[in-house]
Amino acid sequence: GDNCISHSYQCNGICPPNRNYTCDNTYCYPNNSWESENYWSCDGKCIRTSQQCEGKCPTDYFICGNECKKNTTYNRERYRTCGDQCLYHTYQCQGVCPDHRNFSCGDTNCYPNTSY
Repeated sequence: GDNCISHSYQCNGICPPNRNYTCDNTYCYPNNSWESENYWSCDGKCIRTSQQCEGKCPTDYFICGNECKKNTTYNRERYRTCGDQCLYHTYQCQGVCPDHRNFSCGDTNCYPNTSY
C-alpha cells in the first residue's frame, strides 16, 4: 500500500507542488527558499553556492579565486582573483593594489588615492 512520507522528500523522484527545488535528488525545498538560494547540485550532492563544482559556478555567480561570488555590481566592483584567493578590493594582491585603490599603506591595505 501507500506510505506516508514528509513533504520534504521526493516520492518516486518527484517533489510535491510548491517544493520543487532539489539539489541532492532526495530532499524537496520550496522555491525561493534559503536552501534554493544558498545550495546547488554538484554530482548529486548539495554544496554551497559559494563553492565551485568541477571548476564552474552556479548560474548568476562568477569565479573569484577558488570560490564563487554572486554576480552583482557590488561584488564585481569589490572582489578580484589573486592566485587561488578571492580578495576584497582593500587588500593587495602580491604587493599590488587595484587601479581604483592604488595607494598602499603598509604591506596589505589599499586606499583610493585622494587628497584631503
